[in-house]
Amino acid sequence: MGGLVMRSACWNVRHGGLLWGLAMAILVAGSSLIVAGCDSGDTVTSSSTTLAVSTPTSVADVEFRDLSTDHVYYAEIIDLADRGIVGGFTDGSFQPDDWITRQQFAKMIVLAAGYPVSEQDVCAFTDVEDSGPGSLYPDNYVAVCADRGITTGKSETEFAPQDHVTRAQLITMVARAADLPEPPPDYTAPFRDFSAAHYSWAKKAYYAGLLDGLEEFEPSRKGSYDFWAKATRAEACVLLHGLVYRESAAAAK
Repeated sequence: MGGLVMRSACWNVRHGGLLWGLAMAILVAGSSLIVAGCDSGDTVTSSSTTLAVSTPTSVADVEFRDLSTDHVYYAEIIDLADRGIVGGFTDGSFQPDDWITRQQFAKMIVLAAGYPVSEQDVCAFTDVEDSGPGSLYPDNYVAVCADRGITTGKSETEFAPQDHVTRAQLITMVARAADLPEPPPDYTAPFRDFSAAHYSWAKKAYYAGLLDGLEEFEPSRKGSYDFWAKATRAEACVLLHGLVYRESAAAAK
């Protein structure tokens, strides 16, 4: 958990005592667990999901054969897996450094935000597989993600579920789910205006501390962050980890 502590310290420097208050709020909130399948399939038939607000465990309850403790995002991945927000594949792997697909991330962010999902959430995109009554993945999760305004399709009927998500898109979707406020008028982000569609969301996310866990934004690292690179499954976990803790703090107030 050392890497997670170091990144949390950076966030605390920018936001003062907020991290302490967040930690206390999470402790008060208690714990619960979301039931979820792996990213390649899902047998959940419950009519709703519940946001997990438990504190990270010191010993992982979930293990993946291809994820070692020295992975830079190990702590975030395992914490989300313990909560049931992310899962692995049938061969026991997580594939942390593989690029994440649009339908995989739709499921992850719906679970991280605690949005209800059921068979009544009908997907309007014809290129998304209909999982049938025995599963909610991928069609019902994609439907909720689109209905909540977190993601949009390529057209009214096309979602491109197997396309990969860019870092810019990843950040924008998490920022939308978090409903982040505008930073102060005099605030300047440490990166240039890279996109009319995504810059404002990235600016909000950075100010809120949601990007602090990404290694390229740590104080010891130099160089520009490539917003247009494809996002990995591990990077998605970093952003969703921040979303979970933000939502947990809000729920505990």
